[in-house]
Amino acid sequence: MKRFRKILSAMLSAAVIAACALCGTGASAQTATDAVKATPLTDWNVSRNWVYVGADDYATVQPLGFTSAYGLKVKAETGKGTGVDFGKIKSSGLFIGVKYEADNYYSVSEDGKGIILYLKTETANDMVLNVLFDRNGAERTFAPKVGSSYQYAALGDDSWTDATAEAGGLEGSVYYGSFGFDGPFEGYVKVPFTSLVRDAGGTMDFTQDKLKEVKLQFKTLGESFENGAVVGPVMVMTEDSRLTDIEVPDNYKATPIEVKSVEFKKAQAGMYNFSVNSAKIGYDLSISKDVMGEDEKKFELNAKEWTYVEQAEGSEGNSGYVKLIMQPTLPIAPCDSKGFLVYLKTDAANTFSLELDYESRERNGKQFTPELHLKPGASVSVMATSAAGWTEKTVAEGKTGNSTIYGKITFDAAFEGYIKIPYSALNTDVNWTPNTVAEDGSIDRITNVVFRFKGIGGKVENGLYGGVTAGLMGYVTADSPSSDRSINKPVYKQGDVNNDWAVNSADLIELRKYLLGADAEINIGDANVDRDENSQVNIVDLIRLKKIISEVQ
Repeated sequence: MKRFRKILSAMLSAAVIAACALCGTGASAQTATDAVKATPLTDWNVSRNWVYVGADDYATVQPLGFTSAYGLKVKAETGKGTGVDFGKIKSSGLFIGVKYEADNYYSVSEDGKGIILYLKTETANDMVLNVLFDRNGAERTFAPKVGSSYQYAALGDDSWTDATAEAGGLEGSVYYGSFGFDGPFEGYVKVPFTSLVRDAGGTMDFTQDKLKEVKLQFKTLGESFENGAVVGPVMVMTEDSRLTDIEVPDNYKATPIEVKSVEFKKAQAGMYNFSVNSAKIGYDLSISKDVMGEDEKKFELNAKEWTYVEQAEGSEGNSGYVKLIMQPTLPIAPCDSKGFLVYLKTDAANTFSLELDYESRERNGKQFTPELHLKPGASVSVMATSAAGWTEKTVAEGKTGNSTIYGKITFDAAFEGYIKIPYSALNTDVNWTPNTVAEDGSIDRITNVVFRFKGIGGKVENGLYGGVTAGLMGYVTADSPSSDRSINKPVYKQGDVNNDWAVNSADLIELRKYLLGADAEINIGDANVDRDENSQVNIVDLIRLKKIISEVQ
């Protein structure tokens, strides 16, 4: 990074820290083991220049897994972005931020020590931070002084890097110091209040000054979100630390995503012969050495036997070849679900598509078997295991010319993490919507879960795919920006033998079939209707089930 230079070498930093420890003080009052404590700014309005950042050029996001607070993704208005020369950054109309109205200014507590903001830039950029206060109706603008100190930490860093604000914000001024990056950056920037000054003079007094606005001016912004930026959550730091962990008050913490797990009894390759083996999460997919037709074999350069399978470009979303079919132990009845959570690990660039097959339904006197597929143009959330939170990803066309179904999610490099797929990202071409409400047993149940990929196998160094691991974690019943997941088995009513969220004659039929030795759709645990300690399923359970059904009716 061109602007970020460590002020002290590691040896000198250690010496200063040791000296501070001996005298009981520290230059920045940073603790060695505690997290940074900060309070996110919430309930704000958006600050922008509508000429350069239009109504469709920003959106609220929740990029951090530890807090429910929002930030803003931003891009430039068409024709106002990359290539537009504002001269110095302080003159830039490309800014985004949070602001409060006169009757709702934010009161910074006396222990407020500075501003921390999450920042993600897709390209090289330079920026100026503006912090505006109100004192008795008069606006007071503060910005970093040239040469003043601040710190930054990229995601994954264990400690903060010291840096100094550079000139460039305004011609010939020691005010409006800037900072910047030579390339993409994702992490945090921490600016102490002591580094903020006014060109008109004066200092902050939190007994009189109320926070009015915090905004970030950019030297340049791309004209799409893919090459724009994300700013925020913006937080007021109340306790500093050399560690990069950030702790927010309990009422700002994100609650875990609630997921109901599902069980599968069978998983197999759709057509091409790749191996499917149970993994700690989901299934490991790799190339089998079993014989297949000569026209189906794929060879790497100088390979003696076929080593990979792949689907042609433009048909990954409805591939009959590179697909994994998973059959649940019982049809999945995703009661009150908001969507689905998938685990995915790829050794190289790849694509992912989802298909959900449902039980047959009758409509207009005819039977049909509904399917849900990813909807091109819709949004899903992805989170790498190393990421701070979820990011939005747009579903692309997985079948050339079809913008209704067969969508795909593209990963341009190796990926390990999770995909959160809401119902809004799923679609069908038969004008059908699944019933996810459990009332009378009419909830629509899933009989197969199908994953599709661009390819499996081959050596990554040869530009191929390597291994894939994938699995359905379950269906989401309570969404959250949290990076934490609470995964539990669904809890059904007593007597719900077939797990369709209703206790009725269908349960009686299935339990009878089971007791007669026929194939039956039952959950053995829930079939123990009388809930005796030995967990045996017998005629006593059938009698108990009859009584429960009669009481319900």
